[in-house]
Amino acid sequence: MKIEEDGTNEQYKNTWMKILDIEFSKFISKNKNKIIVFTGILDNFSPDDTIYELEAEYKFMLNVPLHEILRRYYSRLCSEPVDFWNKVTERVYNIDSSREKIDSYWKHIEWHVSHGYSLMSDEEIIIKIGLLINDYNKLKNTDVKST
Repeated sequence: MKIEEDGTNEQYKNTWMKILDIEFSKFISKNKNKIIVFTGILDNFSPDDTIYELEAEYKFMLNVPLHEILRRYYSRLCSEPVDFWNKVTERVYNIDSSREKIDSYWKHIEWHVSHGYSLMSDEEIIIKIGLLINDYNKLKNTDVKST
């Protein structure tokens, strides 16, 4: 694979997108007529911070306050073993700065809002999904009774 001048790897990105397309499509077609809830980050292992756009009827983003994101990040770092810190000093691992975490947070918020996601707390998401499942089950039971 050829690394592009700007540091991105277009072939890797295209492969990443294609694999996600194939795997999501396979899963969705195997589970037709079912409620599917995807959770997680849609830029996982992206070569250049590209966010995978998944078509969905309902889109929610967990709205975790920025101060909580930073607290969790630094708390996790504090629990890393000595070997991790040795590798940081040897430049094997890199630790994001607060500025990088803050910029990433706002980038993700802006992207998700501009792509139709509702920012909600974990409790709000659970309630909304519960209501959707109840509505789906009522509709499903109505369809079964009418046939």
